[in-house]
Parts: sequence; C-alpha cells; structure tokens
Amino acid sequence: MILKIHFYLLPLFLILPVTLAAQQIVWNQFWGGSGYDNGYAMDLLPTDGSIYITGTVRSNHQDAKNPPSNSADFAVLKLNYKGEILWNKILGGKGTDEANGIKSTQDGGCIVIGTTASTDGLVTGNHGKMDIWVIKLSRDGEVQWTQTLGGTGNDKGFGILPLKEGGYLVLGESGSKNGSMNMSYGGLDLWVAKLSLSGEMVWQRSYGGSGSEAAYAAVQLDDYSIIVAGGTDSQNFDVNPPNYGNKDLWLLHIEDLGKLLWEKSIGGEDNEEVHSIGLAQDGGLIFSGTTFSNQGMIKGHRGMGDGWVGKIDLTGNLLWSKTYGGSEPDGLNCLFPTRDKNYILVGTTQSKDGMIRKSHGSYEGWVIKINTKGEPIWQNTFGGKTQDMLYGGVETAGGEYVCVGYSESVDGDNTPTNFKGGGDFWLLNLRDPGKQAPGFRPPFVLSGTVTENNTGLPLLAQVELIDNEKNILFKKLTLNPSKGSFEVVIPKQKSLSISVAIPGYLFFGDNLDIDTTQDEKHLEVKLEKIRVGAKLTLDNIVFDIASAQIKPESNPELDRILKFMNLNPSVRVALNGHTDNTGDPNTKRKLSIMRATEIKNYLTNKGISSDRMIPRGYGMTQPVASNSTEEGRQQNRRVEIEIIAAP
Repeated sequence: MILKIHFYLLPLFLILPVTLAAQQIVWNQFWGGSGYDNGYAMDLLPTDGSIYITGTVRSNHQDAKNPPSNSADFAVLKLNYKGEILWNKILGGKGTDEANGIKSTQDGGCIVIGTTASTDGLVTGNHGKMDIWVIKLSRDGEVQWTQTLGGTGNDKGFGILPLKEGGYLVLGESGSKNGSMNMSYGGLDLWVAKLSLSGEMVWQRSYGGSGSEAAYAAVQLDDYSIIVAGGTDSQNFDVNPPNYGNKDLWLLHIEDLGKLLWEKSIGGEDNEEVHSIGLAQDGGLIFSGTTFSNQGMIKGHRGMGDGWVGKIDLTGNLLWSKTYGGSEPDGLNCLFPTRDKNYILVGTTQSKDGMIRKSHGSYEGWVIKINTKGEPIWQNTFGGKTQDMLYGGVETAGGEYVCVGYSESVDGDNTPTNFKGGGDFWLLNLRDPGKQAPGFRPPFVLSGTVTENNTGLPLLAQVELIDNEKNILFKKLTLNPSKGSFEVVIPKQKSLSISVAIPGYLFFGDNLDIDTTQDEKHLEVKLEKIRVGAKLTLDNIVFDIASAQIKPESNPELDRILKFMNLNPSVRVALNGHTDNTGDPNTKRKLSIMRATEIKNYLTNKGISSDRMIPRGYGMTQPVASNSTEEGRQQNRRVEIEIIAAP
C-alpha cells in the first residue's frame, strides 16, 4: 500500500515552528480551474533561477486553458525567479493522464514523467491499460518528444533522473511482461529504464519478488552508478530476506545496463514509503518518506503515519533515522538540501499535537527545516479548514523556498483572492525566520531568431558567442529547427559579441551591449542571400583617429569576415572605405583606402587569397547620413563589404 501522502487531500498554509520565530510567507498563488487540479513536483533551472512545476489538471477552463480531455491531463508550468508564471502547457489524450515527476535539463528545458491511459492526442503507442509516459519540453514549452513505455498490464511512472553521461533514468512499477518490459517476477515489479537524450530506450530491467515492488526516486554517484529508492513486500528472487513487515524501503545499487550490485531492505513491522533520496551534506545518502512502524529498524513512533528521514552509507547501511509528527497521519513527500548545509522537508500533517502546535482543521501543508543530524531547526504548518497538502519544493536562487501542492481552503493563514474553485495548484514561497529579502538577480538571458530576410523562414545558422576580452569562443548556440530560435543565459559581467553565419548568406555580427539593469535581450537576425551588389557595413571595426591602425576590439568582427570568406570560398568582395566630410578630401580618400587595405592584410595573413579582395577608398563621397550632426558623421565613417562575384 503506497501512500505518498496523497490521500487525495492537499496544501494551503499556516505558521508553526519548533523555534519561536515564525517562518515568513513571501508570496503564494493558486492556479487551476473549477475542478480539482493538483501540483505535484517541481525543479529549479539553476542557470536563470526559473522553476518548472508539474501536476494533474481536471478542470477545463480558467488557468488550465483548453485541456485535451475531460478526464485528467498533465500540466507543466514555468515560473521566473519572481514567481511569475511564464507559460503553462496541458498535455495528454482523452483518457486519464497523471503527472508525477519533473526535472530541469541541461538544455534549459524539462522532462516530465507520469502515467497515461490515453490512446490519442499526444499519447502514441499505448501498450494497453496504463503505461508510463515521458515528455521532453524545450525552454519555451515546446514538446520535443514523447515516449510511451509499458505492456498489456498496468505500468506507472513515478520519477525521472537526468544522468551525468547524458540520457534519463525512468523509475516506476510494472505489471507487464511484454511490450517494453521483458520479464515479471509476479505482482508488480520495480522497473528501471535508461532513455537516450532523444527518448529512445537504451536498456530496461525489472527487479523484484513475488509480491509488489516500485521505484520512486534515485541518485547518481560520482562513479556514475545509481542508488534507487523504492518499496517491496517480497523476500524472494531479487529481494533477500528479511522483510521487516508489510512494505519496506528497498534500496538497489545498479550500474550500467542495470546490473544489480547490491540491494537492502529497511523497515519495521508496518508500512514504509520513501519518495525522495539524495546525497547527504556530510557524506553518504539521505532519504525522506513516511513510516507506520515502531519496531524493527524504526524507533520513535508518534502515532499513525509519521514523517520519516534516514541517513545511509554508500553500501545501504542505515546510520540513523528520525520520525516527525503527532498522533494523527503525518508524512513527508520531498527532501532537498539547502545552501546553509541543512535540509528542507516538505509534506502533510493532520496532527494537532506532538511537534504540531497549531492546526486550522484537516490536512495541512507541512515544512520542516532540519540539520545534518535530523534535528529540527524550525517547522511550520500552512492551511485552512479543508484539505491542503504539499508535495514538492526547491530552494530558489535567492535562498528562499518554494513549495507546490494542492489546496481547497480559502481561510486560515491565507485568504486567497485567486482561488479558482474545487482544488487548485498551490504555490508557496517561504523565507527562513528573520531572513531579509535576497539580493538575487538572475544572469542575462539572450534570445533571438534567425530568419531569411525576404521570406521570413527560419534558418539553421551557426550562432556563436565570442568572449571579446580573450577573443575566443564562449559558446555555440543550438537553434530550434522549426523556429530558428535560440536562448542562452549569459553572465552579466562578460563582454561578448555574437556571430551568425550560414553558407550562401551574408553574416551578422554585433557586440552585446548588456545593460546590467535589465535581465534579458531579444535579437531578430535577418540574413540576406549572397548576390552581386549586396553590401554589409562592418559596424564593429574601430580605428584610431586619423589612423589606419585597427584597434584590438575589432578582432571579433574581423574574424566574422574571415569565417564568412571560408564558408563561401567562391565569393569575391570589395572592401569599401568611407569617411565623413570633415578635413581635406584627398587626405580622407587616402585614409579610407588605407583602412580598407589594412582589413585585406589581416584576412590575407589569416589565409584568404589576396585576389578575392579589392580594397577601395571613397573618402567623403558616398555619405549614408547627414554630416551636419555627430551621429550622422559617425554613420558615414564606415567600412563595407560589397559582393562583386558570387556563385
């Protein structure tokens, strides 16, 4: 019997701690429709401080726009570091689709896992009954791929882990022995699979005994092996005795291709559930969940279900465990480390005694901060008179905490003005007692599109960022093929320029003027096809006053010309020098041709054939702006590339 404190009740807010200081609520918000919508998991995108959230929607209006079915669908939300919702996606078919886990990915997107009973819409390849469903989304919420895994039995997906070597580890349970699954021990088996970055299955394994097993969470070690945390009530086949009673925590250590290195059961005389595991701040591993036991390896039973945290070494030996709660049902759904070398526990409580000093009524959201020994630093409950639960949480880039769950309450600690009805996704931002607002500002986000000038169609160009100080490549950008779009996070202190090139087109380049008071910049790059007579002004080539000496800050632009000439070896160009109208015309003409010649010399020294370039000097004879203002004169002082021969 797996409980994930999910009793179909869930969170709002209330404030009660172990310490006297009250935890600060920074903001909270609700998202959903008039039905029952449940926020279930979240993950931080560390590059820009944004947050991905997933859960299940059963509404068909308000915030959950145009869901694919009248049953249940995946919902995915993206929030910026301020807590503002950037976008939401409703995903699924006409059957029941329930999301369970989400992780951010190295490309800035996210990957989501859950269970589907649909056979239409985005769900393809259903094997029968319930299947595991995995969806990869881009940074802007575009579906990049989906994968349906299962057999003719019931198969469920609970967790997913991006792997250091690339790809993803799928965690769940299998009631099948065909389709994606090739064996069964009986009942439900713990099932693990590795997917490639593009969603293809690399390998899969079932583990278990004649009872029921499932995988809920995993952590990858430095040697690339993996510890899986799940549950078992068996004691045969893969599961060695003893079984301590009913459902135990089951730990598996596996390596590449799913080879089982060792397995351990941890538990007491009743049920144990674990839903979160990670590397401990002081070495080893730490997990959190719920226990109903008071014997065997579990001590300190408080009543009904208790919140449970334990520490194990890297061979699966239990070093210590702690229980938290009161005399009523309590449980923990999530654990994550904090920057101050402690942990936040997220869960739900119905107790009104023991550790719980205040309650508004029914189930409430519950947040505990503990140290590395499991000792509480503070704890608060949050809620109203009806059902409120917390399921997931993260520490933000500013050192605060955001939790996600479900709420039906409109009273208690908070009377929400944006409650939609039924039950809503509930998002709660908390701060340590007495802590001031963080001074966090995210890095600079550069986005843009690359399209053809005449047609507006997307181009798959080579887009590079150059470190201007070192004149070296900083980063190559990957374009979305359907939109020609890109997005990248840039440190604000960096001096960078951008280069966009593709064979058959003129290039684009510019220095990135990053305003430190802004958090983002968008570029729309329109590339023109190479044709005889086409011209391109080299805005970022700089000379000393009245000199043909090229200044060092011109190097990124010079290298863009070099790349253009190498990408288009049959192109010949004129390098046209121009000046403003101040001074002697003959002197200015000579200066303009000297500057064009210096550019040719630079490119010749880099390997470009001399006969592909003709320097020309026009002096002040071809202005493009009025010389009556300094701005106009600046535009007239320029060097252009003109195409004089093209394929």
